[in-house]
Amino acid sequence: MVAKKKIAVLGGGTGSLASVWALTTLPDWQDKYDITVYQMGWRLGGKGASGRNAAHGQRIEEHGLHVWAGFYDNAFRMIRKVYEEWDIQPDNPIQDWTDAFKPQSHVIVEEFIKGQWEHWQVDWPPAPGEPGDDEDNATDVWGYILKILDWLVDYLADSDLYDGKADEYGGASGIWAALKGAGAIAASYLPGVLRRFDPTQLIRAARDFARELDRDVFQHKRTEHIRLIALLEMIFKEVDEEFGEQLDDNKVARRLYYLMDMSLGTIKGLLLDGVIFRGWDSIDFWEWRAWMKRWGVSDYTLDGVLARGVYDYVFGYPNGNTHYARSGAGTAIHGALRLVFTYRGAMFYYMQAGMGDIIFSPLYEVLKARGVKFKFFHKVKNLGLDGQGELIDRITIEQQATLKPGLTEYDPLVKVKGFPSWPSTPLFDQLVEGNTLQQQGVNLESNWTAWQGVSEFDLVKGVDFDEVLLGIPCTSFPHIAKELMEASEPFDQMVRGIQSTQTQAVQLWIDQDAISIGAPDRPVVATAYVDPINTWADMTHLLKREVWPATGPEPKFVAYFCGPMEDALHIPGFEDHDFPRRELERVKQTAVTWLTGHTGHIWNKCGTPTNPAGLNWDLLHGPGQGIQKMESQYFRANIDPSERYILSVPGSVQLRLKARGSDFKNLIVAGDWVYTSLSAGCIECCAMSGLHAAEAISGEQFYISDRGYDSWKQEDDQV
Repeated sequence: MVAKKKIAVLGGGTGSLASVWALTTLPDWQDKYDITVYQMGWRLGGKGASGRNAAHGQRIEEHGLHVWAGFYDNAFRMIRKVYEEWDIQPDNPIQDWTDAFKPQSHVIVEEFIKGQWEHWQVDWPPAPGEPGDDEDNATDVWGYILKILDWLVDYLADSDLYDGKADEYGGASGIWAALKGAGAIAASYLPGVLRRFDPTQLIRAARDFARELDRDVFQHKRTEHIRLIALLEMIFKEVDEEFGEQLDDNKVARRLYYLMDMSLGTIKGLLLDGVIFRGWDSIDFWEWRAWMKRWGVSDYTLDGVLARGVYDYVFGYPNGNTHYARSGAGTAIHGALRLVFTYRGAMFYYMQAGMGDIIFSPLYEVLKARGVKFKFFHKVKNLGLDGQGELIDRITIEQQATLKPGLTEYDPLVKVKGFPSWPSTPLFDQLVEGNTLQQQGVNLESNWTAWQGVSEFDLVKGVDFDEVLLGIPCTSFPHIAKELMEASEPFDQMVRGIQSTQTQAVQLWIDQDAISIGAPDRPVVATAYVDPINTWADMTHLLKREVWPATGPEPKFVAYFCGPMEDALHIPGFEDHDFPRRELERVKQTAVTWLTGHTGHIWNKCGTPTNPAGLNWDLLHGPGQGIQKMESQYFRANIDPSERYILSVPGSVQLRLKARGSDFKNLIVAGDWVYTSLSAGCIECCAMSGLHAAEAISGEQFYISDRGYDSWKQEDDQV
């Protein structure tokens, strides 16, 4: 009988858990694997963890604003199957994944025009299917070019600027003669031939011409691409000549200009840079905005709201510096096209409780029922190599707390209105050190804590583990994986080349409803507003999941805010135990300043007679008066190494490791810092990396939407 392979899973974030979930779907997994998850602190979820605060109405407290995109097919497929298997109790208000997620397609991006902010409201139409459906909704680069052209045809046809003119297309033989002539009419002559046609007719011709080309891009002729580009350039020239002087005063023309300018530059670059042949990574050493400018996109567009929105969506500001936006061109374009053109059902989905409740409670309970072991309060201190530098042979663990006598394992969940939830602090009554931890206010999720744990020990290869699944973010590796960085140049380059940013989050509970404070009359996700707290969402739907005391009024409106957080001038060593308090205070002061000057635009009835642009503090739910009420709101500074948001800066994708791409034979990696077809900081990339990791461990193939590479093949996966 072959001994089971012992797998030590370090970190309980989405990447790790997705891998464990996939492995444990194999019919014979318990005969092959013995899986233990080691988790710092008291809860799972990593940057997606949330908690319930019993002292404040069991309110939901998040790391930030978590909204799932409708193109997260791998993540949704996993969670749909988890809900099918989960033993959901009758008193749980969420009985199915469709109860857990609700469509959210009302989006606002904020334009700053002529010294004033304007709402650009977009209602994304429903799309066929549901996220997580089995057929792959992604496509190749040429497929996205065709989708852009289809979208432009519809956008121009619906535009008030060209009302009714699209119906005049009717084949337009002159366009076809120019485009399809076998060399008889060179691209340089196209403007003369096509000048009499309207942009709505020309964009249809461009779309139809592109669809006539072979689906195999290697059968295309360069002249065909040149003709398509020439036609698109002419369309944009027509738009520019007709409306270019009106952009600041005509929002319909301005928004068409943005979309046409960005679409033309994107298509032109994807064709002429050979991305349709070489893939997204081939241009990822370019900064996205610089690449767009290279292909003719105007400064007006690149300084506009859509460009800002791209960076805000991915916190694309290294070290939180909002004056220094950076994103690799291939990753930015691919991610934006996935978001816009491959969502199913709705553009976004609101979770109907905290992310910990909706994602990590069912995942934990399903995996535990399958036989996976969880070790909470186990903090990884160091990964040690064998003498040859080829294998992880020991893992140093700090045990942060011990269970009381009679308890064999920590029970991490509490019931809130029938829903299994993670508390915002440990369940102290299960811990020997519980009273001390509670009285001292120890944060077991912070590396800056003065608490040194109760013991330290080594997990040993061959005894406690055979393979290591490393799901802790690479931002922690300078602290826990120095030996690996010193032994492997690719590993070291990956750690040093991937950049990140701190983030900050603010949650407000308000005693008036949306109409009373002048908020949008429908729940909204809004972005591209004033830095650094540039994104917010109406999360009032979560109030029904909280338990506010019956002795007083309940809040009526909830808003979550988030954005990048600039690094402190000096980030001290972990011996400076007061650093987290100072950084949290910085978030509070940033929030006060921001809300004092910028709330009136998003909620136009929330101010005071003396400051209509600010927030009337007395609207906030909580004790006290005026600004004292801010003390009852929730603030978070995500400053720990593992909490930093992973960025996709130019040149960093090529440095990312694949699932089994390190120089260490028994090390598999998972997380949003690992190489996937998207390679960006999001739940979908975590899920994809987890599936790749499961393939690398098992040699079995799992279904992965937008796969990217074959990780089940046991070969050198180095990027």
